[in-house]
Amino acid sequence: MRLRPGRYADPGIYVLGSVHQPADTAEALFQAYLTGARATRFLNQETITLETPIASVDPALCTGCGNCPQVCPTLAIHMTKRDSILSLAKVDEMRCIGCGNCVVVCPVKAIALPGWDNIEIPAQISAALQSRQNGGPKIVALACEWSAFGAADMAGVHHLSYPANIRILRMNCSARFDPYHILWAFINGADGVFLGACPPGECHYGVGNLYAAERFEKLKTEMSAHGVNPRRLHLEYLTVDDGRKFAEAATKFEKEIRQLLPEEEL
Repeated sequence: MRLRPGRYADPGIYVLGSVHQPADTAEALFQAYLTGARATRFLNQETITLETPIASVDPALCTGCGNCPQVCPTLAIHMTKRDSILSLAKVDEMRCIGCGNCVVVCPVKAIALPGWDNIEIPAQISAALQSRQNGGPKIVALACEWSAFGAADMAGVHHLSYPANIRILRMNCSARFDPYHILWAFINGADGVFLGACPPGECHYGVGNLYAAERFEKLKTEMSAHGVNPRRLHLEYLTVDDGRKFAEAATKFEKEIRQLLPEEEL
């Protein structure tokens, strides 16, 4: 997986040599030594410390709908029977990678993800929209930390300018782009919402960006059906090192939003 060289998605499973990608004999031998060292270290550990945020389910809210197991990229969620008529979703903490996909699809918001839960993100959005700079439109950017957020950093490193009235919020993955949060931004005065995700096939969590794209298209259709200009919502695929593309895409989107707004609102 991207950004995890020499390792596979599951702890304790290693893919090497030409099984993973084209490799000559020297590279395959190096990977074999590397994998042996990592496997030995893994097996010698008495305990395993997880650094990633782990999703948790509130049993009092869970209705056992079964949505979350269907979208989990690591099969970390399973349904269990309980005394009541409703089943309960349970998270395997050793398999959860904290993408947040399950949090988005839960219809009753029974799943929480530390650092990116349904209280913190709307609060950040509200705070980002408190002030308007330079008389420009209010724009919120939800940026995947593995792509768009890093690209924004690179834009700063290379002194590439983009509109100061774009408020960037770091998200753990584009899988966490929740339509409710986007609507919350619009309700709280956002003139536009910019979504930055990894290119297809390069998601750090597997297919988070594909789910994000699907939700994006559905939300744009709903916006259009309710009389809201769908051009106020934009999805851009970015790599973590492409600061120039981020600056250009953000600037272009801000200009487009300016054209959509009446002069008196600017």
